[in-house]
Amino acid sequence: MTERGTNAYKQLTDVPPPVARAVRAARAAGFAFSCRPEQGRLLYALAGGATGAIGETGTGCGVGLAWLAAGAGTRRHPADTA
Repeated sequence: MTERGTNAYKQLTDVPPPVARAVRAARAAGFAFSCRPEQGRLLYALAGGATGAIGETGTGCGVGLAWLAAGAGTRRHPADTA
């Protein structure tokens, strides 16, 4: 949660679809404190390396959760390609 975090997405077009939907919901609700895109990209990368369940408590409209969900499962284990 970051002050004016939702506004940081105004000019971005390269976010995953779940993130774009969550940002639209945050704007519609007038919620200004979403995580910033830089923080979201970190969440995305961290989720991509997870091997188990990921938990998130949430504080707003789901922008951080959307980054985690988009990143989850993006990392492929070498054995998966065999």
